[in-house]
Amino acid sequence: MASAFSFCLRCASVSLRRQKRQKEDRRAFSEASGLAKKTARRLAGELFPLSAVKRAVTFQRKDDDLMKYHSALLPLLLILFLLLLGFSACGKTEPMRVCPDLPPLDGTDTADPLEASPQITPETVTPSPIALPPESTEPSHSTSPSPSTSPARDGFYQTPESTALVKTDSFTANLLQLMPKDKNYMVSPLSLQMALGMLANGAEDETRSQLLSALSIKDLAAFNADAKAKIASYNSYDKLSVRLADSLWINETCAPAAAFLPTFEASMTDCFDADSYRVTSDEAVKRINGWVDEKTEGLIDSILQEGQENFVLALVNALYFKGNWATPFSKAATADGTFTSRDGSEVTLPFMTATRSLKYGSGEGYQLLSLPYAGNRFSMYLLLKDDGVFPADLDSYIDSMSFQRVRCRLPRFQTEFALSANETLKLLGAERIFDPENAQLSGVASGFAGNLFVSDILHKTVIDVDEEGTEAAAVTAVMTMATSARPPMEEPIEFNADVPFFFLIRDDETKTVLFVGEYAFGEKE
Repeated sequence: MASAFSFCLRCASVSLRRQKRQKEDRRAFSEASGLAKKTARRLAGELFPLSAVKRAVTFQRKDDDLMKYHSALLPLLLILFLLLLGFSACGKTEPMRVCPDLPPLDGTDTADPLEASPQITPETVTPSPIALPPESTEPSHSTSPSPSTSPARDGFYQTPESTALVKTDSFTANLLQLMPKDKNYMVSPLSLQMALGMLANGAEDETRSQLLSALSIKDLAAFNADAKAKIASYNSYDKLSVRLADSLWINETCAPAAAFLPTFEASMTDCFDADSYRVTSDEAVKRINGWVDEKTEGLIDSILQEGQENFVLALVNALYFKGNWATPFSKAATADGTFTSRDGSEVTLPFMTATRSLKYGSGEGYQLLSLPYAGNRFSMYLLLKDDGVFPADLDSYIDSMSFQRVRCRLPRFQTEFALSANETLKLLGAERIFDPENAQLSGVASGFAGNLFVSDILHKTVIDVDEEGTEAAAVTAVMTMATSARPPMEEPIEFNADVPFFFLIRDDETKTVLFVGEYAFGEKE
């Protein structure tokens, strides 16, 4: 509609300017014609032949006709403009926008709108809002019903807030850039996001902003809703075993009066289905490791070691996965083959082999293959990439895949990996959570002196891949301390060797004394 208004205005403007120029030309022509007639009579047509005068008169008549045409056209254009304006006013709810390239009405010469079609540029077009697909690790279908109205099917959770873990592949790519290049490794972006996402609920201001940015979480409330849906979906999925579990721990030895804030604990219970426990330093390592062992079906039996028991609060996430291939590999087809490592060394490994129709994609410098698990909800993706760099736009790689007949050779493998993720998170931009003086975590708990901060982020993973399928687990533990929270110490017993004393060196296993003596006289060095 705006284009029509603009067209009418421009046509009317040009017509007015033409009429003005034609009147001036007509006046000048009349004066010249009169002078020509007088001169012709006087000079007997020597300077202005009669034929020229006739042609001039003919031109004037044609110009008069053209002027009459424009005089008739102008009212019609004005009427059309008023009609369009009236129709627009009847149904329009927004003010009319004037096209930015409307020609000026001050007499400045512009191009005739009838001589060129209007040009549409990106700057003059306002796009309609487009509903973006959920940016989550779950498969999305553009034709599926609204998540808020369609029931869950086959264990797939449906939530309108599933964009919260987005972009998950961005976090994954950023994370993998910081992994070691000289060993096998495996990390769980989901487990890290879940554990640190719990902490973000108690973080404030700059600390929260840094943490959410590092984890590629766009909106914390949406993340919480997504976590709740994902936990419920995974824990009820019956095609294979996939479990998510979370827990909160308070060390009464280091902070006897500490307690999680009601709002924080309610969020952890509601969104993360987290259980709360109170322990002492003496039992902390054993009990937390026991919880980890149970939640990972024994695949990971510990996350803490002796010496890591003096924490104030701990947030722990466990992820367990065990699934059979949709079509298992034949053990009879497994045969030894050569694996060439990154450093060029060659190793003989058992290779599983199968030829079947699988989702496959390829492009410049890469190949991508999908091996589905039973139930077809989960898949293992195998990516061969010439430059060895994990792509930040993995979703686009996956979207371009199609079913093709593929002969797959995959080695059986097992690997374990442990990581203290402090430096990793700092490199991703989350530095403030580790600052003893400036970490803003006051929304987590109360009842202890000093400022709460993260002392360590422990991450551990295990995976086992064979002809039947895959078993894998990951655990993330976020350990916190307070600037003035320390284990209470009993009054020490004094032992001052400032009088003569005996000394000995002994093998405690065999109870053998190696050296013995007495120091009775002080000697200057």
